[in-house]
Amino acid sequence: MEVLGKRPAALVDIYYYLVAGSWWRLLATFGLAYLLFNGLFALGFVWVGGVENARPGSFRDAFFFSVQTFATIGYGAMYAKGTNANLLVTVEALMALLTQALATGLVFAKFSRPRARVLFSRVAVISERNGQLTLMFRVANERTNHVVEAQMRVALLREERTREGERLRRIIDLPLVRERSPMFIL
Repeated sequence: MEVLGKRPAALVDIYYYLVAGSWWRLLATFGLAYLLFNGLFALGFVWVGGVENARPGSFRDAFFFSVQTFATIGYGAMYAKGTNANLLVTVEALMALLTQALATGLVFAKFSRPRARVLFSRVAVISERNGQLTLMFRVANERTNHVVEAQMRVALLREERTREGERLRRIIDLPLVRERSPMFIL
């Protein structure tokens, strides 16, 4: 089925992809980006030269110089010499600053994202209550904390057919015996 007006899925929302994904996904993305970032700048340093105390044409030396520049370590054994190398260091330092700010924001967003830990009964029952068929299930807070003024809404998603024969989904809000709870605990 084709959805009209839908944007292509590739790289649409990288931020949400990383925040909503697992920690392994985020750390793997950071690791790969770190290696790629330093690898590209290492190629730049090999190409322009100007890294003092690095072996000429050594990708390895250029890579470790890039890592030192990215992290603002600057051990002093290798340093940029000449205009081209210093311009490349300037660009890398700016890119590293922006990259580290974005990474910090992503990690903070991931840590501060609330996660509901709600347990539902394994079995839902439909039974008569006060002369009406009633859907019954239980919910509880899985955490040890107390949620004050918890609210719940339940909706039924049902597929229906119109008189014209068209199938569509209908959302029906179900009334609850208790929509609010002063304390939601296990």
